[in-house]
Amino acid sequence: MRTSKLFIAGILCFSTLGLVSCGDKTEDSPYTELTPDEHKAKLEEIGLSIANKVNPEVQKNLVKTFDAFIEYSDGLEIDENSASGRAQDLAKTLKSICEDNSLGKVSSLSRATDSEVYSLARYAGIYTWTGEELDEWGYVYYNWEKDDASDKLEFRFKADNKDAVIQITKEGTEQKFDAYDDGTSYSVMVPEVAKVTVTYDGKTELTLVCKMKVDNSAKTVVSDITVDANGYKYEEHLDVNSSKASTNLAFSIDGTKIVEANASINGKDMTNGDVIGDNVDDETIQNLFGSGQVEVKVYGDKDGVILKGSVSSVKELVDKLDRLDDVYWEEENTMAHQTKIAEAYNEYLKGEMYYTNGDNVIARFNMQAYDDSDEWGEYYDIEPIITFASDNSKFSFESYFDDISFEKLVDKVEDLGDEFDAYIDFN
Repeated sequence: MRTSKLFIAGILCFSTLGLVSCGDKTEDSPYTELTPDEHKAKLEEIGLSIANKVNPEVQKNLVKTFDAFIEYSDGLEIDENSASGRAQDLAKTLKSICEDNSLGKVSSLSRATDSEVYSLARYAGIYTWTGEELDEWGYVYYNWEKDDASDKLEFRFKADNKDAVIQITKEGTEQKFDAYDDGTSYSVMVPEVAKVTVTYDGKTELTLVCKMKVDNSAKTVVSDITVDANGYKYEEHLDVNSSKASTNLAFSIDGTKIVEANASINGKDMTNGDVIGDNVDDETIQNLFGSGQVEVKVYGDKDGVILKGSVSSVKELVDKLDRLDDVYWEEENTMAHQTKIAEAYNEYLKGEMYYTNGDNVIARFNMQAYDDSDEWGEYYDIEPIITFASDNSKFSFESYFDDISFEKLVDKVEDLGDEFDAYIDFN
């Protein structure tokens, strides 16, 4: 198993920044002695209570609007299609959030805002979809006409034969910020406020507001992002400087809290594009990151579940994995070697589960080596496991969180997905 150092560092940092404030707890959990099967039932109960709060009908028109724009924007040409591509990506992100109610996806808006929305604001104009035509080879393409506008970027089109508009505006003084992304250093002019508004048949279906303060000399960014889609509300505060990045976020439905989170990671030169570029080129990006931690609280109707995670040193973990990777395949593909890799993860990564009404650890998360051999050959790998405090029983994630054990929750989520799918079949 060859492991990319950059990939691992990125996953650790993204996990830390992408995920819940758990508050003070003073009582012992009344669920400490539950069996693993009883924990399954309780976790499914929490999941079902959240899934039951999701009403696909509320987001029906919003999903149809995004779906139409994703299709029609293939015909947009704005500055060699770069801005239209960013708009399409933003629409895909927002659509997937509505469909999946996915906090993992919604957290990516913090990146979508500076690299997409802010850049889009510089391509002012009103673009109106005028229909579709066939080219000489019989392929459908979509026509757009542009009208000048100095203060907004706006897309007007039809969704299910209704007027739909996606509008992006900016307010305040623009601030220059030097950034680094995907191997390229660049500068972006960041407005104090960026706003996305989505309307369908004259009704506002979604607003996204990002307020950002940047200091180019100090390489700091402070942003506040709010997304409100018909009462489904996501809020995030992000504070990033060269030595620490932290975030606090919350997701609610009609004022009822569903998820809260906070996370942070320490390091050095984490916002210096030149240093980042040099470390990426030298494959030493882990040198910029130190310790990190995250807490996630998910609320059910009666109580909820808390997940805590930490990494004691990104650099030391990645360096150790790198040393373990420096072996031939014959040694790498052994139970002994994979055990060393699992032990490296367990040395630097910690994970625990609690319930919201108590202070006792219910379960811990670790890695273990396992035999993945089949009829085609002998293979060994590592996998995450969950160990319960009540009886010290251990289960792989794959075996514990399977479709059969959480059948009711899986069926509920699939039913929600089917309802969303039905809304976009309008052509």
